[in-house]
Order: sequence, then C-alpha cells, then structure tokens
Amino acid sequence: MASLDRLPNELLSSINGYAADWLGLESLLQISPQVRMLFAGDFNNKADPEAIRLVESILEKNPIMSHELHCYFRMTMKLRQPSLADKSLAEFMARDYSLSLMTSSSSTTRAILQEMVIVAVNIQRLACACLTTLLTRLRKVQPRRWEVQDNPDSHVSKLTGTTPYESRDAGPPSWVEEYRVYRALWHLQLCSDLLVVADRLGWAQSDLEYLRSHHVDLNQLPDIAADEILSIKEFLEDLSSADTGYTTQPLVESNSSDLALIKKLPIATQLSCKFDVWSPPLAPILSDYGTTGVLRDTWGQGTRMTKENSIVDLWRSWQIRSRTHPAKFQACSLRDSRPWRALGMPFWDLWRFYGLGLWAPQWSVLPESGPILTPDGVEVPEGADPRIRGEDIGYRFSVFIDARVQMERQERMERMAEDKLARKQ
Repeated sequence: MASLDRLPNELLSSINGYAADWLGLESLLQISPQVRMLFAGDFNNKADPEAIRLVESILEKNPIMSHELHCYFRMTMKLRQPSLADKSLAEFMARDYSLSLMTSSSSTTRAILQEMVIVAVNIQRLACACLTTLLTRLRKVQPRRWEVQDNPDSHVSKLTGTTPYESRDAGPPSWVEEYRVYRALWHLQLCSDLLVVADRLGWAQSDLEYLRSHHVDLNQLPDIAADEILSIKEFLEDLSSADTGYTTQPLVESNSSDLALIKKLPIATQLSCKFDVWSPPLAPILSDYGTTGVLRDTWGQGTRMTKENSIVDLWRSWQIRSRTHPAKFQACSLRDSRPWRALGMPFWDLWRFYGLGLWAPQWSVLPESGPILTPDGVEVPEGADPRIRGEDIGYRFSVFIDARVQMERQERMERMAEDKLARKQ
C-alpha cells in the first residue's frame, strides 16, 4: 500500500473515482500520507483542487450520490462555511447546488472538506446499519395467509382458517431500497445543520417554523419521502433506547409527530448493533419491454421509484379499510404505522414484497404485456407466489405488524434484564 504515495494525484483521483465510495476515500486517507496531506489544514487554508476533485469524483460517480443527493452534500457543506451570511432560508435555497465544487470552490477550506468526508462516511455506515437491522427484523417474521378450500364442482371457495407459508429472501438491498435510506439520512443531516445555522444567523421565526413543520417540502421531495424520513428517525430513536452513545431529541412538538426531526445523527462507529459495510449497488438498467414494446419496471426498482411507492399506497388504503372492515382473522389493528415502519416497509421494493407474499406481480403489469420476468430476467412461473385472495392481503399485513409488536416486547424485556444484571454488578 505504501506504493500509493508514489502515484501521481491524477492517478489517485482515477482510483478513487473507480471506487466512487466514501469508505474508499476514507481508506485512502488512512493508508496514504499523500492523500492525507491534500485534506490537512484548518479553516484558513483553501481546499486543494485535487482534494476537491477526489470528492467531486464520488459525487459524480457514486450510484447513490450521483442521483440528486450530490446537492445535499454541497448544501450541507455550504452551511458549515464560517463565511455564510445568508439572511433567510429562501436566500440559502435559491443557490444552485447542482454545480460542481470545481466551479465554485473559492470559499471551500481544507477543514470543511475533511469534515464533510467524515459526515459522508458516517452516513454511509449508518445506512448499512439501518439496512442490516431492518432486514434482520423482517427475516424474523413467519408470514401467514388464509387457508382456502376450493370446490371444483361449484367453483366456490371456502375459507377454513390460516396457515404459515415460506417466504423467499430477495437477497441484499437493491439500489432503490438503499437510495431511500440514504436520502432520509442526508435529509435529516441537512435539516439538523439548517436549524443550527438559522439560529446562529438569526433567521426569521417563520423560517424556523417552516423547517420544523414543512421540511419534507425542501428540495421538492415526493410525498413518500415523509414515510422514509420518519422510519429512519424512529429507527435511530430505537437505537438510542438501547444505546448510551447518543440521544435523539425531537426539536419541536408539532401537530404532526411525523414531521419531527432529530437534533444530531449518531456516530455509526459508536453504535452497539453489529453491521457490515458495503458499497451501494448500481442503479438497474431496465430492459423488459414485454410484448407491447413499453418499458416495464415490474418490481419497482428503477430510478422512477424514488418518486413513488405502490406499497405505501396499498398499506394506507388497507389502514383506512380495516377501520370499518377488518380482514377475516386479522391479527391486530392496522391503525399504528410505527411497527410497519420499524420493519423498513417504506424502503423495500416490489421484488422483496413479492418474496414476502405481500405483492402479486400481476398488479403492476398489463395481462397482454407478456410473461413476467424476475430482476435477473428469468420468467416467473405461474403460481410461484402464495395466491392472494381479496382481503387476504389485509390479514397478511396484520401478521407482519403483530410480529413486530411482539419483537418490541421481547426487546424491551431483554433490555430490562440486561439493566437489572448491570445494576447488580
């Protein structure tokens, strides 16, 4: 690894650009004194152009950052500049944050650039921690469905009870699943920094209230992002109840708890939960045109799905329906969405929901468009998924919600036992 010190900066930039990963840049900073020197300095030292180029290569080539989140990075960095003197939120938001730092680096210092790399590395680790923990919770659920007896003579089906079924693991997170988590984390980071700056610069009270109550409207986020942000906020609060390394604090008591923020993101390396770290996957290149010649995203994994989420819409409709017409054998009420979010449901794509028995691919494609293909291009055999019949989907949802509620009770009991043991020692 010492040979890295003898490589020209241009080649190091190419290496880092190929990796396109914050953890990769962190590794370069740890093993290469030459790279470390590019970032070394304080707030009085102008950022080295090569250091800016290394950062911009990630913003441009990273599969997650390159899709709109590069603006969050530049906005967060701008907020940390001591020279910032914007008089309002509107003035700050009016800037063009899509521009490369290479074209507007005059006020960027070495200290700020190094600080932003630390922020980005922490968010990448937090994303891995979130996804690892949420998938672990999801995989603990034993799904169940209605048990129906068909009468071939009368063509009438008889509901006889419920039965467990085997779910199929969809594997590691897809691009859109990871993107939704990263977007929520970067949004919380940005809002945290905005509130600090708004207080420091004496922005109007209306700006503070807007940030606290309408922050989801920043950067023209889609409505579904509110569920993602709240899921991450609650996940971090769950960790804080089991961890003493940090605390999360709602910044405001608003009419809708869904819009409350946290004061500061935790330091991922201080979390007690175990998780691996990895580089985000590439965005898929959709190529399924079916027989109609129209591009299909059967499993909701393409970039368009950063703006919409069929499952969130389905869940909300069943929440409303179950208030007056609960499903037969429904395991619990669907009123409380927190257990739903605690399983990471707002993040998962349709392929994962299909494997869980909570989505039928026929719901997202036209019958005349030809055979349905898996993300790997293999035809999905007819009847491969547990058949969903009418209100059966409402029952299946309730099984997952009830399972998470039981998990939470078990987790609380385990924490109480651990605390009791610690007090005795």
